[in-house]
Amino acid sequence: MINKFFLYDNLIQKAEIYYKRRKYHLALDIVNEAISLELPLSKQKKVEAYELRGNIKTKLSYYLDSINDFNKAIRLDSKNASLFFYRGMALCVLDDKDGALNDFNQLIKFEPNNKSALEMSQYLRDSLED
Repeated sequence: MINKFFLYDNLIQKAEIYYKRRKYHLALDIVNEAISLELPLSKQKKVEAYELRGNIKTKLSYYLDSINDFNKAIRLDSKNASLFFYRGMALCVLDDKDGALNDFNQLIKFEPNNKSALEMSQYLRDSLED
């Protein structure tokens, strides 16, 4: 079992490297392999894996799938502000303005001075009023 934990960590590190190099399909294959090991990981490690996979899927324009991963991560860590940002952005692309606004408002609760969240929240409120 201990070797699988090392394998998991190695796979996540590789996926992060390929993500940074913009080799998104390869990164996705690797992070999927890591998640498929189904190890008894800490909540934080699971959140990191789902967040990474969600971001990879966003780069590949798999927005619904990315939202599913961000949802899984949020269920594990509902105080992780970045998850609301990423999910909010994916919801914007899918034109779910209400959902995106909720996410950016949640992010603002965690980070009241987050300029990007404040701007997106204002933009979405304005567009919903039209």
